[in-house]
Amino acid sequence: MSIVDCVAGGRGGDDEVKAASAARLRLCRLSLWPNFDGFGFILTSERTRRGLYIGNVEDGSPAKAGGLEPGDRIIEV
Repeated sequence: MSIVDCVAGGRGGDDEVKAASAARLRLCRLSLWPNFDGFGFILTSERTRRGLYIGNVEDGSPAKAGGLEPGDRIIEV
């Protein structure tokens, strides 16, 4: 079983992430499920923003159950 811990939050640029309170950042724990292919999210990047962002989260997926939301910036894995 694979388990991934990531810190997500701070929807926006670097300054917003730095200014985010601890309440806005959250630990999301994802694990692979035997009846689901993958984690159920799309990771995106853009030329105009630094970092990696969650583009889409599938309903009923490990990512959804772990608390990831579209637009979240991945801070740490």
